[in-house]
Amino acid sequence: PSPGDAAAIYDKLANLCADQSRWADCTSYDAKAIAAKDSASRRVAHACVLLRLHQWDAAYAEIAKANKIDSTDNEMKKWLPQFERLEGFLPQIRALDAQIAKSPTDSALLLDRARLFTLAERPLLALDDCERAIKLQPASMRARIQTAEALFDVGRPDDAAKLQVSSNLARDKDSHVSDQALRELSNEDTQIAQNSGNAESLAARAKTLRDLRQIPLALADARAALAIDDKLAAAHLEAAHDLDALDQSKEALIHAVKATELNPNDGAAWYYRGVLEAGRADFPAAIESLTRSLKLGETLEALRKRENCQRRIGRIDNANADLKRIRELE
Repeated sequence: PSPGDAAAIYDKLANLCADQSRWADCTSYDAKAIAAKDSASRRVAHACVLLRLHQWDAAYAEIAKANKIDSTDNEMKKWLPQFERLEGFLPQIRALDAQIAKSPTDSALLLDRARLFTLAERPLLALDDCERAIKLQPASMRARIQTAEALFDVGRPDDAAKLQVSSNLARDKDSHVSDQALRELSNEDTQIAQNSGNAESLAARAKTLRDLRQIPLALADARAALAIDDKLAAAHLEAAHDLDALDQSKEALIHAVKATELNPNDGAAWYYRGVLEAGRADFPAAIESLTRSLKLGETLEALRKRENCQRRIGRIDNANADLKRIRELE
C-alpha cells in the first residue's frame, strides 16, 4: 500500500485499540502511522494516547512536533489549550506519580491525583484513577462521588446512576465537587473504616452527602447510624432532612421531634422541626418550635418563618412584632 494507505490502516488499528483501552498497543500503531505518513493530527492523536499512559514528557514532545508541523491544524488548535491547562498541574501530578509508584494500593493517593486531573479538565484520566480507587476501597464514599463526577464529565450518567449518584450532584462555580466536601468525605470514610460502629461519623457523612444533594445515599447513612445508636440526635435530624427531601414529611417530622427531644439545646433542630410542622399546617406547633429555636439563638430565617405562621392563624400583632424585629436585623 501507499504510505497514505498504510497510515490510514494503522490509524484504524490504533482507534480499535483505543476503543478497547489497549493504550500500549494504541501508541504503537500511532507511531507506525506517523512513520508511514507524518501529520500534525496524527502527532496530536499520539500525544493524547501518551497522556493515558502518563508518559508526560513524550506527550508534550509530540504536541510540540505537531505544532511545528502545522499550527493551524484543527486538532492542534483544539488540543493545544488543553495540554497547556494540564501542564500547570503536572508538578503536583508527578509528585503523586512517585508516591503511587511506591504505594500502588493507596486509594487516597489515587483519588488525590484524580482530583488534579478533574481540575485540569482531563476526566478520562481522572476516571482511570477513580476506578482503581473504588476497586481498592468499594465502601469509600469519596471514591464513589469522584468516580461519578468523572463519569458525568465524560458523558456517562447511566454509569454514575449505577453508583447511586444522581445528576443533581452539587458542584462549585467551576463545575467541580468542592474540595471541602471531598475532604469531609475522606475524613468520614477513614473514621468509618477504622470503626464500622461509629454512628457519629455515619451521621456526619450523611450531612456531607445531603449537602452534595445525594439524598438516597445520605438517608442510607443516617439510617445506618440510627441502627447503631437510635439515641443519636444528629442522626435523627439528618434522617428528617433526607426524608423531607424525598417528600416523606410525616416520617421526617417524627425524626425531627426525636432530635429535639434528645438534644433540646439544638436551635437548628427546633427550627427544622418548626419548618416541618408548618409544612403540615400545624401552625401553633410550628410557632412553639420556632420560638424554642429563637430562644437558643436568634436568626432571620426563624423569625421570618414564625411571622408567616403567626399570620396564617390570625395572630397579627405577634406577626407584626416579628416583622419589626426582622427589619431591625436586616
